[in-house]
Amino acid sequence: MFYVGIDIAKKEHVACVMREDNLLEIKPFVFSASQNGFKKLLVQLQSLSCGLDDIIIGMEATGLLFENLYRYLQKFSYRVVLLNPYQSAKFREMDTMKRVKSDVKRRAKMYHRRQPKMYHDDRERSCYNPVI
Repeated sequence: MFYVGIDIAKKEHVACVMREDNLLEIKPFVFSASQNGFKKLLVQLQSLSCGLDDIIIGMEATGLLFENLYRYLQKFSYRVVLLNPYQSAKFREMDTMKRVKSDVKRRAKMYHRRQPKMYHDDRERSCYNPVI
C-alpha cells in the first residue's frame, strides 16, 4: 500500500509517496497546478508499479484550489481522500508529529493512519471514502 500526501497551493503543489511501513518511497517533488503538472504526478504514480487499489491519495480541501486536481485524479480512478484543514492543523499539533518537518510527509502519514474503513459484502466490495 502506498500513501500519497499532496500539499495544495495556488501555482504549484508538492507531493510525496510513503510506503505502508512509513518509509519514503518518492521524495517530495513539485508539480504545477496545470494539466502538464498533473501529468507529471501521474508519471510518478505509475512508476510505483502497483494497482490503483494500492494507492491512497490525500489532500486538504483548501478553498477551490484542490478541485481541479481532485477531479483529474478521480477521472483516472484513483482513490482520493479529502481532509478538513482544521483537522489537519490539529493533527500537526499532536506530540507524535512534532518531528515531521514537511507538510507533504505529514499528510502522507496522516492518511496512512486515518485511511477509510473498508466495508466488505459477500456480494460485492464497496468502499466509503468520507471527507474527514
